Amino acid sequence: MFFTYRKSIAALGLLFSAYAVQGQEIHQPNVQSESIFAIVVDTRVYLAAEAEIKAYQASVERNGLGYT
Repeated sequence: MFFTYRKSIAALGLLFSAYAVQGQEIHQPNVQSESIFAIVVDTRVYLAAEAEIKAYQASVERNGLGYT
């Protein structure tokens, strides 16, 4: 019974994970480097602060972070 309960919890967690990434949008960095970074915000915050987030991305990229 414990094993079945554990499988049910795992399946439920997988279901919620799939739901959470449903609205995911990925913007690639503009520079290539040996180190990478991520800026993670929800849709509401992104829409409210898109210009500020893009300015922060540019600032981080000027400091040498990008994609590998």
